[in-house]
Amino acid sequence: LVLDLGCGPGLDGPALGGAGLRCAGLDISSRLLQLARSQPALAGRLVLGDLRCLPYAETSFDAVWAGGSLHHVLRADIRGALAEVSRVTKAGGIFMASVERGDGEGYQVQMDNVADARWYAYYEPVIQNPESLG
Repeated sequence: LVLDLGCGPGLDGPALGGAGLRCAGLDISSRLLQLARSQPALAGRLVLGDLRCLPYAETSFDAVWAGGSLHHVLRADIRGALAEVSRVTKAGGIFMASVERGDGEGYQVQMDNVADARWYAYYEPVIQNPESLG
C-alpha cells in the first residue's frame, strides 16, 4: 500500500496503480481531491489532511510517494513532516520525494501552470562524504 502524499488531482495515481500498487491519497485541498476522485487507482482511498500531521496509524504504509508536495512545506516544518512520513511507513519501507532545487523559500506566482501564489521551499543537495563518490 502506497501513500501518495500531497496527491493533488491524482496525476501519479494511474502510474502507481499501473505498476500493480494499491494507493491511498492525501491532500490539503478539497478541490484537488475532487479531481483525484476520477482516478480509479485512488478511488475510495482519498483523505483530506495535512502532511505535517498525518491522520494514519503507525506503520500503515509500505511506501510513501511525495512527488511534488514537500516543497510546499515551510523549511521550519520539514523535519516534522518527515517524522510523520517515518511514523506511518513500515520498517524497511520505501520513501520517494522530489523537491525544488535552489535556495530560500517564499510565495511564487505562475509556477507549475498555477496562477495563484503558492509556497515553495528550495533545497540544495548535501554530500555527506565526498570521497564516496569516487
